[in-house]
Amino acid sequence: FGKKAYYTYIHNPINKISLTNKNILDPESVKVGFLGRLTSDKGFDEFIELSNKYKGIFVFIAAGNTDSSKGSKRLLEEAKQNGILVLGYVPVDEFLSKIDVLLLPTKWNEPFGRVVAEAALAGKPVYTNLNGGVSEIAKSFSWVKNISNFNKTSVLESLEETKNRCDISNPFERITISKKYIDIYKYAIENKRL
Repeated sequence: FGKKAYYTYIHNPINKISLTNKNILDPESVKVGFLGRLTSDKGFDEFIELSNKYKGIFVFIAAGNTDSSKGSKRLLEEAKQNGILVLGYVPVDEFLSKIDVLLLPTKWNEPFGRVVAEAALAGKPVYTNLNGGVSEIAKSFSWVKNISNFNKTSVLESLEETKNRCDISNPFERITISKKYIDIYKYAIENKRL
């Protein structure tokens, strides 16, 4: 199919998030957050398991809503019983201001992984499964790590790495993305592919 076609991809544009109240890091109460739909395909069940494993070491906070399934509602109740602070829907910038680290054990191949990119651009360490488009995002940010590395030592090292970071470049900037579209159109016109 389309043996002579030109194939490429362009990421979605993302504005860099400016956090209004950056947390002062307290190694004794590192806040680990989950942002997204509270379902097992998004890894909320694994987030709950990890909260049990690291209870007393980290504080766990989740933002997002359940879907209409019984399983999702069961996970919400389990999270609350395990001491996870569940906030419901919270805008991404507000939520990222409340946490130190983002933990997203998503189980499916995210086509892009916007929340991962937004958190990384805000200088928050991210631990996730490097599936699908998330693996591409991880190439741009050393603080996007495989979830298998999630442990106290790694988290504290990642927080130290990002603590005073102000120079984070945005590979998903609107101007950069727009230029990529223009370059593709130019290529198509110059090579008579339209």
